Amino acid sequence: MRKIACVGYHATGAGVIDDLFREFDNVAQGTYEVETRLLQDPDGISDLEYYLVDNPHRLNSGYELKRFLTYVKNTTRS
Repeated sequence: MRKIACVGYHATGAGVIDDLFREFDNVAQGTYEVETRLLQDPDGISDLEYYLVDNPHRLNSGYELKRFLTYVKNTTRS
């Protein structure tokens, strides 16, 4: 079985694609129905980019990497 993931950014229409896929009988909907918020959540991609690219410092960068990994582990779909 192939998996299709539709990931959107706030108000881009990803929910419309999800609804379209639900119309087909041979497509199963997962139990996790919330859009991925990895980009904008605290300790997400935006914060990681800030501490690695915009404001790099050896203490902040290492600390943010640990926080990002913790965030990913806590929000991983199973």
